[in-house]
Amino acid sequence: MYKAKIIIGNYKTGDVVPDTQAKAWESMYLDSPVEFVENVVVKAPVVKEVKKEVKDDMSDDYLGRNQNVVKKNIASDNLSEEQLSKLLESEKDSRNRKAVISALKTKLEVIK
Repeated sequence: MYKAKIIIGNYKTGDVVPDTQAKAWESMYLDSPVEFVENVVVKAPVVKEVKKEVKDDMSDDYLGRNQNVVKKNIASDNLSEEQLSKLLESEKDSRNRKAVISALKTKLEVIK
């Protein structure tokens, strides 16, 4: 295994460099920018578990905009009663903006 001695390519000092790339650099430079290291333990990055439940991609995208934009879209788009109900539930659970909730309820009443 090789490590970078200096910043070279996309590798910073101390980064592990693939063997093929390191050997190529060793042959190209008089003072090699990489060094051979034995028995190096590479630590895997710690990944935090995400517990947020993904509800509906459409609702997250639709409601993720500015309040005025969302109200305008609700009024102009031809959404089904089911879609409006899901959006209303999602809005109540996440941002709870009164104007958006009101626009959704009004649109649901118009459809019924």
